[in-house]
Amino acid sequence: MTPGADCVLTMDTTLGEGGRLTLGEGMGGAPKGIVADGQGHIYVSSSMRGTHRITGTTVDYHCETMGDLSVSPNGRDGFAKWIDTVKRVTFTDTGCTVADWTPTDMFERIDSVSFLDARRILVAVMRRPRARCTSCASST
Repeated sequence: MTPGADCVLTMDTTLGEGGRLTLGEGMGGAPKGIVADGQGHIYVSSSMRGTHRITGTTVDYHCETMGDLSVSPNGRDGFAKWIDTVKRVTFTDTGCTVADWTPTDMFERIDSVSFLDARRILVAVMRRPRARCTSCASST
């Protein structure tokens, strides 16, 4: 893309205060990620102080999540990944619910969750090295 008259960025001054929307401050409150769904909603997540859902220039609600957020294209489902926990998030027009999601029968630890589409997710798991016995000398 070549800079020029065809591409001009302007601030939407109807959002927040003069185009700046403060969603969180202090430790863990600064925005960490921004995700959009296929329904026109934007989700701004922080590491420790939750997620805000925004439609247009209006903050719809605050959701008590922590960490990295992924949202399905239909905007109804999501996953919040924080350190070694994953929470399942269900979004509605008026709020959200957050519940434990730990498929421990399939994975020892989940490092990331992302949506491929509304019905399929991609789960990233870092392979852990097997423990070795360094003090076990073979006898001859």
